[in-house]
Amino acid sequence: DGSQISGTVPREWEMLVELDILCLNTTRLSGTFPAELAKLRRLDFLYIEENSLSGTLPPEIGNLEVVDFLSFDNTLMSGTIPPSIGKLERLKDLDLDYTRISGTIPKELGDCTMFYELDLDSSFVSGTVPPSFGQLEDIFDLEMDTTFLSGTLPPQMRDMKRLSLLTLFDSRLSGTIAETLLD
Repeated sequence: DGSQISGTVPREWEMLVELDILCLNTTRLSGTFPAELAKLRRLDFLYIEENSLSGTLPPEIGNLEVVDFLSFDNTLMSGTIPPSIGKLERLKDLDLDYTRISGTIPKELGDCTMFYELDLDSSFVSGTVPPSFGQLEDIFDLEMDTTFLSGTLPPQMRDMKRLSLLTLFDSRLSGTIAETLLD
């Protein structure tokens, strides 16, 4: 299955300054995600799914000013979610499910007010859901199941008026959902 493309993502791809879409799904790529790709200022879609890329999401990822979709689904990416992702005002979809991403969810993620989908399921994120998630008024799909999240859902989540899919199973969250999401 998938492409026979293998090796690492060349750092020299930073020279592809007109690149709008980069899709490296289902390849045999390995190595780390090069921070130099954050120099691709015109990049709208970055799909790097189902391969063996590892390393951390570099803070420079916050420089992808026009990116709409970021997906590292089913990779070996690890480390924490850099707070700089909050600078991505146009970001609509962030997929970090089935990764080794860990640590707490930065409050700056709530600054991505264009979100309609956020997938953190089957990752190692922990801590509490930040109150800033209440700013995600247009989010449609929020998947936080099979994580190490704990505590209660913040009452600000009731401002998520378009929320259609919420997954929370297999986490350490507690409390009553009705009290949080229904006003």
